[in-house]
Amino acid sequence: MFLQTMLTPIKCFATKAWRRKFERIKNMGINKLLSMWLLRDVIGSIINTLLTTLSIPYVLVKSLLPLL
Repeated sequence: MFLQTMLTPIKCFATKAWRRKFERIKNMGINKLLSMWLLRDVIGSIINTLLTTLSIPYVLVKSLLPLL
C-alpha cells in the first residue's frame, strides 16, 4: 500500500526487498530502528540508485556532445 502512494517513476524501488524495508519502517517506526541499518540499507541504497540514475546519462552526454 505504501508503494502505491509513492509518486516516483523509478521502478527499482518497487521490489520485494524494498517492500519489506518500507513495511519494517512502517511497523517499527523510524525512531525505533537501528541507525546503521537505516543509513546502510535504506538511505545508502536510495542515494546509490539516484546517483547511478543521474550520473550515467550525464557522463554519456558529456562524452558524446564534444564529438558533435
